[in-house]
This record gives sequence, C-alpha cells and structure tokens, in this order.
Amino acid sequence: MSGIMSSLASALSLGSVQSFHLWSGLIAVGIIFVFIAGHKLFERILFKLLRVAAKKLESEVFDSIVKAFEKPLKYLFVFLGLYLAYKYLMLRYIPLAAASGFMDKLMRVVVILTLATGLYNLETVYSSVLFKLDDRLNLGSTVLVKQLTVKVIRAVIMVLAIGMAASEFFDVNGFIAGLGIAGLAFAMAAKDTLGNMIAGMTLIMDRPYDIGEWVSCSGVEGEVEELSFRSTRIRTATKEVVVVPNSIMASNPISNFTRRGIRRIRFTLGVTYDAGPEDLENLRDRIMAYLDTENMILPDGRIVRFDQFGASSLDVLVNCYVNTNDLALFFEIRESVQLNVMKIMKEVGTSPAFPSLSVYMEPAEAAKSS
Repeated sequence: MSGIMSSLASALSLGSVQSFHLWSGLIAVGIIFVFIAGHKLFERILFKLLRVAAKKLESEVFDSIVKAFEKPLKYLFVFLGLYLAYKYLMLRYIPLAAASGFMDKLMRVVVILTLATGLYNLETVYSSVLFKLDDRLNLGSTVLVKQLTVKVIRAVIMVLAIGMAASEFFDVNGFIAGLGIAGLAFAMAAKDTLGNMIAGMTLIMDRPYDIGEWVSCSGVEGEVEELSFRSTRIRTATKEVVVVPNSIMASNPISNFTRRGIRRIRFTLGVTYDAGPEDLENLRDRIMAYLDTENMILPDGRIVRFDQFGASSLDVLVNCYVNTNDLALFFEIRESVQLNVMKIMKEVGTSPAFPSLSVYMEPAEAAKSS
C-alpha cells in the first residue's frame, strides 16, 4: 500500500513539474509574441510622434536621425522580447542559468550593432555638417573630399562596432597579434586593392575631377558619379555605368572637359567644283560677318578658310569657339550656326557637294554600249 502511495506521489510530483514547465514555456512564448506584435504599435506611436515633432521643428537633421534609427530600433525591440522571455525562463528553470552570461553578452552585442547601424545610416547628416563646416570655414573642399570623408566616418563606425561586439566573446588584441604570417599573406593578396586605395587618395589630393564633371580617361568618357576607396564610377553618354579602378585613373592622362570653359565648333563645307574663286571669297566673308554677330561666339579662334581641293568638292574649313560649357546650349548654338551657314551658301549661289564619280568612255566603247 505504501508503495502505491509513493508511486502516486511521484506521478503527481512529476505532473506538477511538467505542468510548471509548460506554463513557464507558454508565458515565455507570450512575452515573445507581445514584443513581436507590439513592435508595430511601437513604430506607429513612437516614430509617428517623432516624425510629427520633426515636421514642427522643420529640422532635416532631426528627421534624418529618426529615419536612421527607425529600423534598427524595431529589431532591437523584438530581440528585447526574446531576451526578457529567456530571463523569465531562467528564473523558473535553473539549468538555463548556465547560459545567462552568453545571453547577456548577446544582448550587449545587439545594442552595440543597433547604435552602430543607426549612426551608419546618418549619411545625410554627416554630409550636411561637412557642407556647413566648409561654408563657414571656407575650406574650399570638393564634393569628392566630402563624399570620401563620409565614407571614412561610416567605415570607422562599423570597424569600431565590430571590434566592440567581438570583444564580448574573445580577446581582440590577442587575435590581431596572432595574425602573423596569415596577415602577411592577406596583405599580399590585397595589394591591388591597397594600390587602388592609395591611388584614390592621390586623386583626392590632386583634384583632377569632381563629382558631376565630364572626363575621359583610358578610353572611357562620361560624367563622374562617384569616387570610392577602390574605383571611380563614370556614366557614359549612352547611360552605361563604367567602373574604373583608381590605379588606372591615377596612372593615365585625364581629360576634364567640364573645366575647359568653352566648346569648339568645327566642320568642313564641301562646295561643288563649279564655284569660282570669287564665290568662295564671298562665301568666306559672309560667314565671317555672320560669326561676328553671334554673341556666344568668341572673337579669338574664328577661322573660315578655303582648305583644300577634295575628291568631290572644294573644302571650306569653319572653326570657332562657343563661350559656354553647357552641352545642351552648345548643341543649340552649333545647330544655329550650321543652319545659318546653309542659308548663306544659298544666298551667294553656291551648292553643297556630295561624293560623286565621273566615268569617261572612249567613243568606240560608247558606240558599243549604245
């Protein structure tokens, strides 16, 4: 009888323990569910209030800070639910206490990465601060310098964050000291990358081009969109993006068309051979007189001359410079010049020539063909 009673007591005790663990698990799951479901409410209430405050303050910096930390804080809120659920289970279930130190470290790592991600996302704030400092101190730094400075700031933030997170689990200093031969091998493998980075710094200091300028280098021509640590991104006239390593940009001649200030119009008029010397002189003088009336045509460098006897035409060279660097305006002026030259040719009685071939046949051959 006593054996039956002890068995019954053991069963009840085991059942109560299992029931206790079941309820503890359900409560932990409930905590996780509340935080997962509540992060939407957290987003709608807190960040909505912050956005309203940013609009009232009319502060772009505050608005950028809210946007930068919005997503990282949502993930932190969800992980906080997991952490609290674990802490609750640890209080109820002793064996879980052995992993308490690991969970505490993991929580600190998540907080570090959350702050680092938010600071990393503040790119617009860093750019705004750099532009204001440049205007206030009159530093005269280019857009490239500002962009690279922002990238350096973001890289430093991530390196520090990774270092702080890694230090929670192992000795970072010992790891760095122990790199030895492996570090040397890595450096040898990354020599091209290091060369591109050094070339990028050289380009920053020499300033051969800036963001938005039209350049040509090593067969690539287009608008500079970005200069990174490793390469320069150039968008060509056909809207393709070409990535050129900085080592190539630094070791080859660079033509910067944006900084020339003026653009050249140069074309050849082909006049038919039935035009006489007087016709060519009249055509030349009329074109020169017309160029004098164009305000955007510079007085220096205007050339209108009979150039050569072509295979099918008398070639007249027209050369002048437009006082603009705007590509659209240049095309407009060039079109106007060429249309007016066509009108002048018609007025002086000359005709444009086109490639032609004259065939002379002997009388006997002509008779046979007829």
